[in-house]
Amino acid sequence: MQPTFKPSLIPVIENKPAYHAIGLHQTHVYSDGGIPSIVDQWSLFMNRIGEIQGLHTVTLGVCYDVHTGNPFEYVTAALLTESQLDIPVPESMCKIFLKPQMYAIFTHNGPISVLGATYKAIFEWLTGNKTYIRAQAPEFEYYDSRFTGNERSDSQFDIYIPVLMQQ
Repeated sequence: MQPTFKPSLIPVIENKPAYHAIGLHQTHVYSDGGIPSIVDQWSLFMNRIGEIQGLHTVTLGVCYDVHTGNPFEYVTAALLTESQLDIPVPESMCKIFLKPQMYAIFTHNGPISVLGATYKAIFEWLTGNKTYIRAQAPEFEYYDSRFTGNERSDSQFDIYIPVLMQQ
């Protein structure tokens, strides 16, 4: 029997500036077993990231309308620096803009295979806290140098959930 992974997550709440990125857009459908098509999208994007001019040390997985149910939009993207905002967008890729926003930032620790448990803990926090509610804006995963691989136990990345203070 495999041990159950049950993270206890307390977010950092921060106001973040706008983000600009270039990447690949696809539509996905959530199922109880997860979203295996996102793995394929990441593989395709990582094979094409070199087409985006410049050095890219941060990648994003941006979810649009995931809170409304099936299907949802997902963009795998390279975060742009201020000096890269005018670079050309490679064929079949898109440029995205995330407006300045307050986020609850959670850190996922461990392999991607236990990511579902992290999201479950995030949504438990969202429904159980008395201060913040989910904002109508994209959520995203922020992959930097702490991400060491899909199935590595020492791997980390952040999950940004847009929030507003409750009235």
